[in-house]
This record gives sequence, structure tokens and C-alpha cells, in this order.
Amino acid sequence: MDRIIRVKEFLTILGVSKSTFYIWQDKNSAYYKPNFPKKVNLGANSVGYFESDVNKYLNEIKKPNEVLYG
Repeated sequence: MDRIIRVKEFLTILGVSKSTFYIWQDKNSAYYKPNFPKKVNLGANSVGYFESDVNKYLNEIKKPNEVLYG
């Protein structure tokens, strides 16, 4: 079974602020990243991300021409 990574841990892995994290997921933002992992609702006020999706995303952004910060 895939481990769930919570937002706080994902922020640490990415090394970005919470606002940047959410802007990347906002379809109306100029910085929207369509390949960003989809969140998993864990409860009324809790979300997480499948570790396999996070690892896949991290491997994608390692490509030399990908700009990490918008």
C-alpha cells in the first residue's frame, strides 16, 4: 500500500512556501502545474498525496530544462 505524504512533509521535500505550493495547484494561476500530484482527501480538513505520485513528480522536475519556481 502506498504511503500518504501530508502537506507539511511535501513542503519540506519541495523546499517551497505554502503559498507557492497552493499556487502551483490553482488552475487559475499563471504558475499552475498540471503535472502536480493530485491530493487525496483524508477527512474534513485533511489532505495528503500518494508517495508514488510525489516521487513521479520529483523525477519529472529533475529534467534539466524544467524550471522549479514558476
